[in-house]
Amino acid sequence: MVVLQNEINNVPYIIDRCYEKEMKIFYNAAPYDESIQNYPIEKVTWLVVNETESAALSGEENYEKMLQVLKQKYPHTNILFTMGKDGSRVLTNNEDVKVEAMKVNAIDTTGAGDTYIGYFVKGILEGFSLVESANLATKASAIAVTRFGAVDSIPSYDEVK
Repeated sequence: MVVLQNEINNVPYIIDRCYEKEMKIFYNAAPYDESIQNYPIEKVTWLVVNETESAALSGEENYEKMLQVLKQKYPHTNILFTMGKDGSRVLTNNEDVKVEAMKVNAIDTTGAGDTYIGYFVKGILEGFSLVESANLATKASAIAVTRFGAVDSIPSYDEVK
């Protein structure tokens, strides 16, 4: 499995090589730029987007329409859609999971998305269901936003449990 973000070079090349090796690919389309439109996203196992990336890739503004367009464009790709205080959605060909955000006193959202993705991937690797993985990620990111910083705000697994 490989987890990619749009802050490194040669993302299309990495996607192609990992796909050839039949690896699971989690691709976070952040930070968004127009070159992503030409990436081989159809080869990605999981496309991770927030409202900004989803709107840019779909050309839509409504959450439901965004997801419909993305699933039409990438029918074999699972979608992990983070919506900040509106929670998250996990959309596969078999499941549509909605998880509400936890109500916390957020003081710094830096790193919240990365924390969410990291814990979601951990859940998948541990064999958790999509609901369990999304709930784990939601708890972790809720803790992270109550702290300052990026790396320093990421909670340990024991804290999240």
